Amino acid sequence: MSHAWNIVTDILSLLFVLACFGYAGYRTLDKSTDPARLVFKWVLTVVVIFTGIYTVRQFPPTGWPGVAAAFAVVVGIIWGTSIGEMVAAPLTGMFDGGGGEAEKKPMYSYAEAKRRKGLPEEAVVEVRKVLAEFPADFTGVLLLANIQAEDLKDLPAAEATIEAYLAQPKLSPAAVSAALQNLADLRWRCGAGAAAAAEALTRITTAYPDTSHAHAALQRIAHLEAADQTRQQRVEAHYNVPTGERDVGLRVGALSTLQAAGPEEEATRLVQQLERHPADVETREKLAMLYAEEYGRVDLAAEQLEQLIALRHESPRRVANWLNLLATVYARFGNDRAAAEETLRRVLERFPKSTMAEAALTRLASLNLEVKSHQPTQAKTLGVYEKQIGLKTSGGP
Repeated sequence: MSHAWNIVTDILSLLFVLACFGYAGYRTLDKSTDPARLVFKWVLTVVVIFTGIYTVRQFPPTGWPGVAAAFAVVVGIIWGTSIGEMVAAPLTGMFDGGGGEAEKKPMYSYAEAKRRKGLPEEAVVEVRKVLAEFPADFTGVLLLANIQAEDLKDLPAAEATIEAYLAQPKLSPAAVSAALQNLADLRWRCGAGAAAAAEALTRITTAYPDTSHAHAALQRIAHLEAADQTRQQRVEAHYNVPTGERDVGLRVGALSTLQAAGPEEEATRLVQQLERHPADVETREKLAMLYAEEYGRVDLAAEQLEQLIALRHESPRRVANWLNLLATVYARFGNDRAAAEETLRRVLERFPKSTMAEAALTRLASLNLEVKSHQPTQAKTLGVYEKQIGLKTSGGP
């Protein structure tokens, strides 16, 4: 019984070894650049080995090593180039990428070429071919939506393309936010209006509240209405150039009608914008500097800037910039060196070992000169809009 079991074990072991060699040979043959030559080497090697075994038996045992060495040299000659290539592969792979299979990536060069030639229908076909293989590729989805909206003038089809992408499961918040941001772009560029674009951005704030994605969406929503009004004004504008008086620029007061709105009107406009969009950081920054530069109201300017500095989803560089602006307000408009220095040291505490900290250290060294070079600003009386400034504490971003 034990003898039969040994035979079975030997047979199974032989089959396992043959299977391993067969798989290795298949993989080697599949990766080979010249399969026919490789097969010829295998056949020739088998012939040499069996010939060598037969020849060795014709000699006494003392002569076996020499005969075997002679046949080993022949086998080495057969496989010498292959062994050399295998040894050098790690070094050459650093320059030519190696012999591994290249990762397949979606390519849209054909579609973009068709689009440049003014063939949007054919470009759509090419994009769909790639998306059939890579359905989750956002670059292709966005390219298809842009061709549909801008070249084919079919905004509903573009919206459907992006909505189909959004319907895919397990999309990351960044992917969803990017898709909705691009949907808002398409709607605005194709004339759907600020309300339609804002609807797409509002979906971001609803899905991911109190995140950097929602913060970015709120910034865009705050300026969509103004951008839409500007575009509408350009469309409706009629440029009739009447014949004017000669040498009008030589008279005193001739250009008085071209003067920009005063600081009071600008402050009122900024406050009204913040009432509608409290998260508008650009408007809040302008309002803070207006308070400091035009009215010398360091307290109001500092309150606006402190709200911006307290934002959780802003980049470190922007926060450091607002801290530097606050230091500027204290140094140039408040003549308060201690407050300016304390503000700059906040940059060092929040962003140590950064380029912002290095810039703050450099500025600290020359802060005395900065304060002395600016005289205290005479405070001006604010207008009636100051009553609405309560948003600086409760309605901030």
